[in-house]
Amino acid sequence: MFISMAYLVVDHSVGSVTLARAGHDAPLLYRRVQQTVELIKPPGMVVGIDSGSVFDRITNDFAIRLEQGDCLVLYT
Repeated sequence: MFISMAYLVVDHSVGSVTLARAGHDAPLLYRRVQQTVELIKPPGMVVGIDSGSVFDRITNDFAIRLEQGDCLVLYT
């Protein structure tokens, strides 16, 4: 059995988000100034397939900066 998941750590004081993704759908990031949408795809694999070493090597935190009016969308 396995599950996908994602977690976010939001730091409002500096406008940053740290994201880790374990096989979950890649979030969408809308940039207000550029009026663009991009797929945010940090590396990661679903939870439950590996006992640890491969998962630890593949799954990493990914930091992005959000500006006023930007929107980060997570979905299933």
